[in-house]
Amino acid sequence: MTAKCSCQHCNGHIEFDPDQAGQTIACPHCGLETALFVPSTPARAVPSKQTPIIDEASLANFERLSKGPTSRKELRNQTAYSNERTIVNWACGLTTVAAAYCVVGLIATGGGENGALAFFSIMACLLIAWIGRGVAHAVFDIADCALARHRNSG
Repeated sequence: MTAKCSCQHCNGHIEFDPDQAGQTIACPHCGLETALFVPSTPARAVPSKQTPIIDEASLANFERLSKGPTSRKELRNQTAYSNERTIVNWACGLTTVAAAYCVVGLIATGGGENGALAFFSIMACLLIAWIGRGVAHAVFDIADCALARHRNSG
């Protein structure tokens, strides 16, 4: 006969011999230390007139969040790569500001002989920066989706 319990960290199901109850093991799902216990049969719940501990709005929010992100924006807010996304956004923003200063400088100096070439070079750099930003965010989105699938499969 085997007993079953859940990990206290990841709620992964663990099967073990009942004589091992009380021992601490590394969870086979998450690897964290968890105590083996034989769950007692739940007593019949008696309805009470107590006020609920959590209000309905909080419960609805918890249920929505426990289902995982429903949009790309929600996924990006829960991302594991928020620092990297911030760095990419700042780099692209700084590139945009630098390009704007270069264009203002070209206009102020009249452009000279190679003004058009300089202007198009600046615009090409700006375009590359924004395309790079899009590609970086797409890569982060793919990695986030893989992470979310991995977390939900455990």
